Amino acid sequence: MRTNLLIIIVFLAFIGCRVKHNQQESLPNHGLLWKITGNDLQSPSYLLGTFHGQGGMLILDSIQSFDSIFTSSNQFICEIDFMNAPKLLLEKKDSKSSSYLKPWPVTDSTYENILTDKQKSILDSVIKKDKSLQIIKDWNIRPSKAINFIKRSHRKDNKNNKLSSKDNLVNDSIKSMILDVYLQQLAKRFNMNVVELDSKEELQNINDSISRYIPLISYCSEADFLIYYIQNYSKIDSFKNEHMDKILSIYLQQDLNLFEQLQMEENLQINTLLSYIVSDDVKEIQKTLLIDGRNNLWMNKIPNLIKSNSSFIAVGAGHLGGEKGLINQLRRLNYSVVSMEKTNTN
Repeated sequence: MRTNLLIIIVFLAFIGCRVKHNQQESLPNHGLLWKITGNDLQSPSYLLGTFHGQGGMLILDSIQSFDSIFTSSNQFICEIDFMNAPKLLLEKKDSKSSSYLKPWPVTDSTYENILTDKQKSILDSVIKKDKSLQIIKDWNIRPSKAINFIKRSHRKDNKNNKLSSKDNLVNDSIKSMILDVYLQQLAKRFNMNVVELDSKEELQNINDSISRYIPLISYCSEADFLIYYIQNYSKIDSFKNEHMDKILSIYLQQDLNLFEQLQMEENLQINTLLSYIVSDDVKEIQKTLLIDGRNNLWMNKIPNLIKSNSSFIAVGAGHLGGEKGLINQLRRLNYSVVSMEKTNTN
């Protein structure tokens, strides 16, 4: 009798271990909203994968009980303060994150003596279409930054062409709202404590680390690419828009594996100049630092943050899945992390 009882106890213990083991080995591949419980948490927390671009707001339509879940939390955890992101980007421009660029020539070197006659004609043609771009030559703005001015000019033209009716104005306003910004605004409206996972110092260290693997670009190469961009910006922007639409489609389908893969390609496409010169090795290094590296840093903070505070964590969906994703790392710490999609369908 005692032998039989011992066998039953060992069997049940084995089954329990297998359940926990299977939860860890079964890597998440679908779902954007996850419930975190167990491991002596006082109350559940939630993890949402976001999309850092236009259209991400649409996912809220497919998440049941989002409002009640969000308002049940008393703390909002995000990557960075997205509402102040433009200011952060401006600070980065003057930081070591641009160390892959050689110094711009001395002040007596201008576009007039750097560009060929043909290149000058191409630059003048785009300035003629938009007089505000004259600032590029007047201020002798280096080519890598001049590209951004031309991008904005091109987008302004496209926006003016699209906004031909009141309906378009309303729809574009909704579509252009970034999900991360909306959630942060919502958290402040409900007086939730807002916590950033990334410190400026940590982000700076990551950017500096990536820069060390990028080949040094001369100002002459920058100038060549500026002209290349002017001649091909319609094709480049069209490609990027198609790529972003593809990523958004995968995001709305809540496919974590494919989204992570495509998002890393998009991260480099954001910086047109870098996408022009980086290798596949640099892309892999960027993934390791921007995704895996940050996940590890965040996991040093999240357990303490959610220990006594019911939290709503919103980070890019690319950080959720995979062996080193947040879901799997939380499970390894004996948290129960369950997709709310499955909960809602049961």
